[in-house]
This record gives sequence, structure tokens and C-alpha cells, in this order.
Amino acid sequence: MTKRGLGLQVGLIVASLVAHRGAAFADDVPAPTPSTSPPSVPPRGDHERSKADAAPPPGAVTPARPPTSAYTAPALPAPTMPAPTATSGTVRPDPGGTPQGAGYPPPPAGYPQGAGYPPPAQTYVVTVPQGRYAEVNGFEVRPARIRLEPEESSCCRWSVRFDPFDLLTRRVTMAAEIALGRLPFSVEVTPKYIFDSASDSLDEKGFDVGGRLAWYPGGSALRGLWVKAHVEYENFRSTLTREGIGGPLGKPDPNLCDADSAPGTCSRRVSSTIVGLLVGSTQVFGANGGFAVSGGIGIGAALAGATDLAVLPCTKTDVADGNPSCAAAEGPGASGLSFRYYDDASRVRLLGSMSLGVVF
Repeated sequence: MTKRGLGLQVGLIVASLVAHRGAAFADDVPAPTPSTSPPSVPPRGDHERSKADAAPPPGAVTPARPPTSAYTAPALPAPTMPAPTATSGTVRPDPGGTPQGAGYPPPPAGYPQGAGYPPPAQTYVVTVPQGRYAEVNGFEVRPARIRLEPEESSCCRWSVRFDPFDLLTRRVTMAAEIALGRLPFSVEVTPKYIFDSASDSLDEKGFDVGGRLAWYPGGSALRGLWVKAHVEYENFRSTLTREGIGGPLGKPDPNLCDADSAPGTCSRRVSSTIVGLLVGSTQVFGANGGFAVSGGIGIGAALAGATDLAVLPCTKTDVADGNPSCAAAEGPGASGLSFRYYDDASRVRLLGSMSLGVVF
């Protein structure tokens, strides 16, 4: 026997042994039982899964739904609305709130009566202080729309001022003004003390009391543009002095001057009522009042008749008669001195006002 024949026999023996071993192993393993689970399917996308889940599987039985009229809803407890509480601000029911049941769908069929359906619509108005919030039932309530009311200004109700420019006319002038409520009108009083005259030959001593009714077109009294109806009464004693080389010289006119007039002078009482109209403006430096400057100009007229003062020169007759005001006679060319109040030119007055003070 050759080597090739020997290898062929060995291969046949091995193949028969393997086949016999496999048959014996198959006899020991139990036969598989048929499975009732559905065959596995590959993963699906979300859209495919939703379609498959929505559709019932083949052969499935869909249970019948009871008719709507036979449906009875379970009894539900009546809803309760806790009373609103506030730790800050003011909470009150809104009288114009939504009426009960408005905007709610009808209750389902079979819903027990008196269960509180629909719940009452409760609307509350929460008054929130400016710049703050209110707390209602533990929740912060912040207004969606805040209406900011302008704070009422306390200006302007009264004013006190001083007119320094009246010192040039030898007057000390004060002004006190009071607004008439919330109207754009005010009443002003202007007392004056007359202590001298701007003329060298005149001396005036007395008082002046004025009153004005002011209108403020801007709507706010004591501030802004104004128009004032003016009336005043002045009363003072005027003394006219005729100066000579050695002092006052001449005799008072007995028809015009008071009997107690000193030599070389003429004294008498002068008074008149003056009416007029002024236009001006008041500037207040402060939203709620403060320092103020008020100035205006106008025209007026004196209602009294002309009032004259005169000092006459001394003559020889006056010396001979022993006139106490004439110690010596003056020459024939001497002239006297006179002054007239409220004549045609001075009857018309230029009224002016420029005062400084406070307005509150």
C-alpha cells in the first residue's frame, strides 16, 4: 500500500467519526417550541412610530364608548377662592369685574348641581404705592401700567418782596401778595414809607398805601406773566425851601402854605389817589417756591387837583409890618420859588416795579 492510499483511508475514518458524533448531539437538544410574540421589527422614526401607535394592530377589538348622554362626571369638590390678603397696598373688590360665569364653557352633562361650576370670576383692584409693589396671597403684585400723577406743587400761595429801586425816589416799598385759591388771580398790597424827595428844594414825609389785583394768563398765580390793575393813595407833608446866602430866605405864601411854616419855607399836606395798569412778570427760582424777582412797568394818573407851594421874596412893606419871616428887604429883581403837584404834566405817572423776595 502506498502513502497516498493510506492517507485516503485515514480521512474516511475521521469523517465517519465526526458524522456519528454530530448525530448523537442532535438527539440530546430539545426541539424548539413555536413563539407567540410578534416578530421584531427594525427601529422606526418618530413619525412612523406615531402612525403605527395611533392605528390599532390587526385583529384588535376596540371597546365601545358609552353614549355622551349616559356619561356621568364624578362629583368634584366645590372650588374655594382664598380671601385676598395684602401686606402692603390696598386690596378691594373691583365693582366692574367680570360677572360670574362669563367667559366659561357650559358644564359637562351629568355634572352635579351646586358644585360651584363655573367658579366665580373674582377681580380685585390692588392700589400699589408709587414705586412699590403689593403682596396678595404670597404673590407680588406689580401693576402692568402705572399711572403717575404729578405731585401737587405747594407753590405758589403767598409772596413777600422788597423794591430796592424805590429808594432812588426816597421810598421804602414792600409788597405782600396772596393768591386767590387755585384761580390765576392774586391780591397785592404795597405799603410805602416816604422819607424824602428826589428834589433838593423839597422835603416829603408821609406814607403811601397801594393795592393791586393781578391776573396771570399762564394759569399759575404769583408766577410768570401778569397784568395788574393798580390803585394807591399817597399822603405826605411837603416842605418847599427857598435857599438864600445865609440860609432859607423869604416868606411863606399865606394863601398856600400852613401857618406854622418856617421862614423861607412853605409846608402843606399833599394827597391824591392814583389809578393805573401794569404789565410784567415774576420769575420764581424753584419748583415749589423760593427766591423770586418781579418786575413790570405801567402808566397811571392822579385824580386830585393841582396843589401849589410857594415862597415869596421879602419886600420893604414886609419889613415895615414886622413880618417874622422877613428880617431884611430884598431887591426889586428878587423872585420867589414855587412848586405844583398834579399839574397837567405830573398828573400822569409812570408806574414801575422791580422787587426781590420770596414766593411760597
